[in-house]
Amino acid sequence: MLILQSRSGNLRRRRFRRLFWISVPLLAAVAWLSWTPAVARYHLWKQRNALQQAKAFITQHDPNDAHLALEVAFTVAPDNIDAWRTAAAMLEQVGTPEAVRIRRHIVEMIGANVNDQVALVNCAIRFHDYNSARDALSRISSSQSTQPAALSAALSFALATENSPVADALFDRLKALTPNNEDFKVAQAILHLRHPDPKVAEAARTELAADAAKPAYALRVERELTSDAMLRRDYPAAKRWAAAAAADPKSELNDRLQVANLELLVDKKPFAQVFPTVAAAAAANPLDLRAFVHWVLVQNHAAEADQWLAGLPPAVRDSPTGKAAQVDIVVQLKDWDRFEPLVEAGALGPITPEAVRLAMSAHLVGVRNPALQHQVWDETIQAANGNLAALMVLERLTTIWQWETESERTLWTIARAFPDQTWVHQELFNIYRQRNDTTNMREVMNVLRNADPSVPRYQHDWALLSMLLDPTDAWDGPKEIMRKLYEGDPANPNYATGYAFALARAKKGPQALVIVSKFQSQERDYSPRAPYLAYIYGINGKKTDVAHMESLATGSGYLPEERLLFNLAREAVIRKSLPPAIVPKPKAVEKKT
Repeated sequence: MLILQSRSGNLRRRRFRRLFWISVPLLAAVAWLSWTPAVARYHLWKQRNALQQAKAFITQHDPNDAHLALEVAFTVAPDNIDAWRTAAAMLEQVGTPEAVRIRRHIVEMIGANVNDQVALVNCAIRFHDYNSARDALSRISSSQSTQPAALSAALSFALATENSPVADALFDRLKALTPNNEDFKVAQAILHLRHPDPKVAEAARTELAADAAKPAYALRVERELTSDAMLRRDYPAAKRWAAAAAADPKSELNDRLQVANLELLVDKKPFAQVFPTVAAAAAANPLDLRAFVHWVLVQNHAAEADQWLAGLPPAVRDSPTGKAAQVDIVVQLKDWDRFEPLVEAGALGPITPEAVRLAMSAHLVGVRNPALQHQVWDETIQAANGNLAALMVLERLTTIWQWETESERTLWTIARAFPDQTWVHQELFNIYRQRNDTTNMREVMNVLRNADPSVPRYQHDWALLSMLLDPTDAWDGPKEIMRKLYEGDPANPNYATGYAFALARAKKGPQALVIVSKFQSQERDYSPRAPYLAYIYGINGKKTDVAHMESLATGSGYLPEERLLFNLAREAVIRKSLPPAIVPKPKAVEKKT
C-alpha cells in the first residue's frame, strides 16, 4: 500500500506540474486578451466621469476647470466619436461657443457624414459664427446637399444672414420634397411678410391669419403678425394680434410686454398705470425677472425697477438672475458704490476681489487721467491671472463704461489665451472692419490660423488681407496659400478668386483671367468679389468687364485697399489702350505697411 500510495502520489504531482505549466501560458494569454478591453472600459469610464465634471464646472461658471476636464476626457479616449458628440451637445446646451470647435473636429474625424456636417452648421449659426457655418455648408458634397437635412441647414443659414431670395428658393425645394410639411409652409409665409412685392406680402398675411386658428402655429403666427403690423404702423391690427398672443396659454412675459408697449405708444397710457399689471406677471416667474427689469429700464424708470426688485423675496432678489438685474439697475442709476460689491459677489461672473478693486480704481482715475486709467487697467487684466471667466467680467465692465481702448486690450488678451473663444475674434474683427483697419484685421486672422491651421477660411482670409496690404510681384507665402486652397477645392469661387488675384499680383494676368472666366454669372456678380475681379480684368485690358464690376460696387462696404483696386484696374486699362511709347507711369500708389 505504501508503495502503491507513493507511486500514486508521484503521479498526481507529475500531473499537477504538467497542468501547471500548461495553465500558466493559458492564464497569461487570457490576462493579455482581457487587459485591452479592461483598459478600454476604464478609459470610457474615466471619459464619462470627466465629461460629467466638465458639465458641472460649466454650470458653476468655471470655464477654466471645464476646459481641463474636457482635455482629460479626450486624452484618455480620443477616438470615441460618441463622446465628442456628447461633449458638443453638452456645450451647446449650456451656451458655450467651444461647441463649434468640437463639432468641426467631429467632421474632420469621420469625414463626409451629412448629419455631423449639418450639426456643425446649426451649431455655428447658434453662436453667430456665420463664417464657420458658411465653410461647413461649402464642404457638404453636391449629392448630400440635396438631402432635406442639408437643405434645412442651408435655409437656417440664409435666414440667419437675411438672404431672403436664397431662403425663398430653399423653402420651395423643401416644400417640393416634403409637400405635407406644414412647418415649411408657415415659415415661408412668415418670410413673405417682408417681401418687396406688396401683393406677395398681403397674400402671406391672409395665409397666416388662417394659420392663427391652428393651435400648433397660433402663438408664433400671432407674434409675427404683431411685429408686421407694427412695422406697417397698423396699430389696430398690432393691438389685436398682440392681445391674442398674450391670451395664449403658452404665452410668455414678452407677449405681455408687447401689449404694454402698445398701451404706452398707441393708447398713451401713463407708465404708472401700465406698470402694476406687467409687474405682477413678472413676479410670478423668477426667470422673467431680468427681462422685466430691462423693459422698465428702457422706459427710463430705473427707480421704479429698483423699488420693485427690493420688494421681492430675498431668495429671488439674491439669486444669480436677481443680482444680474440689480447690476443693470445700478448701472443706469450710476450708483457705483452699490455696483462694486455686486460685481465682487459674482453678479457678472466669478472674479477676484483684487481685480474688482483695480477695475473700480481705473474707473475712478479715468475721469481726470485717461493715461493712468490705461495703466491701471493693464494691471487689472494681469490680476485676472489668465482666468477666462474673470476676463469676460472685465470685458463686460468695459462695455458698461464704454471704454474702447480697454475693451480692445481685454478682447486681445482673451483671443490670444483662449483661441477657441471665436466670438472674441469675431468681435475684434467687427471693430476693425468698421474702422477700415486692415492691418489689425489681418492680425486677428493670424491668431486664428495659428491656433487652428486646419480651418481653410482662416488661411484664406489671412492670405487675402496680406495680399491687399503687401502688394508684391514675388510669389510669397500668401500667394502659395491661395494656390494650395484652390488646388484642394477648385470649385470654390472664393478660393478661385483668391488664387486668380494672387496670379494677377504676380503679373500673371492671362493665367488669372483663365480662372475667373469659368465663373457662372451669379458667382461673378457677387459684389464682395468685384474689386478683385475688376483688378484682374483691368490688367488684362478688359474695359467693359471693369465697368461692369464697378457697377456692382454700390455702398461703402469695401476696405480702402479694395477700393484702390478699382483705381488700379482703370489705370491698367488705360495703359493697355495706349501705344507703348506714350504709356504713362501708374499714378495710384498702393498702400504698404
